[in-house]
Amino acid sequence: RHMDSLERKMNAANKKKMKPETVAVAKDKSFFTQQVYFDNNSEELRGEYFQYIQDLTQILIDYPEAKVILEGWASPVGKALYNKQLSMRRAEAVQRAFVNNRIDPSRILTSFKGEDKSGSAQHARRVDMSIIVK
Repeated sequence: RHMDSLERKMNAANKKKMKPETVAVAKDKSFFTQQVYFDNNSEELRGEYFQYIQDLTQILIDYPEAKVILEGWASPVGKALYNKQLSMRRAEAVQRAFVNNRIDPSRILTSFKGEDKSGSAQHARRVDMSIIVK
């Protein structure tokens, strides 16, 4: 029942406010992915993304069994080691926003991916935020 309710809420949020890249539902978990993009060589959250974080915060509040996964990425411009560290700082910036919204850090899983060479540099500078429920 909770899974169905969460799926309906995420789909409603998708239609009203968000433009997620991926929504997939499995039998034992739900995924909901939203991207936060960053300027070149920056880990500063842009104001336009605070509403996305607030929307996901509300889902986490409504569903205490849910967690958020944050995957930091960087463009391949520059040195690989620096980009790995930059992807970490970006994920940590988003993590701080959730913690500032009173989400317990134990519900936030972070991953630092480094360079994303699969697309444009602009789209590589991001943090993927995914809500999961097991």
